[in-house]
Amino acid sequence: MSTTRTVKTAIGAMFFALSGAVFSADKAHFAEGSGYVKSVNAVDSRVSISHNSMPEIGLRTQTSSFHVTSNVPLDGIFEGKKVFFKLNIREDGDYEVVEMNDGSGKGT
Repeated sequence: MSTTRTVKTAIGAMFFALSGAVFSADKAHFAEGSGYVKSVNAVDSRVSISHNSMPEIGLRTQTSSFHVTSNVPLDGIFEGKKVFFKLNIREDGDYEVVEMNDGSGKGT
């Protein structure tokens, strides 16, 4: 095997390995958190939550505004309410709340 062909083969293998890593990084992931509601915007389906650290997705303790999916009712969600929530990390890197409840097992 020539040196040129060996280098091309090595470059091809590296590209294949890297493209697989990038592809798997784009898949949706989930994280769970808890915190206190700071504001609710039902018109835009957004909620701001002062939440705990979620190091598995790189979020530190902070207040964040999240999109809320249509299957999560916002009635019963108000400023100051303690909530437990599940985030989906979309392929575009944005976070969205896919589950939320007050810990009573009754939902929101």
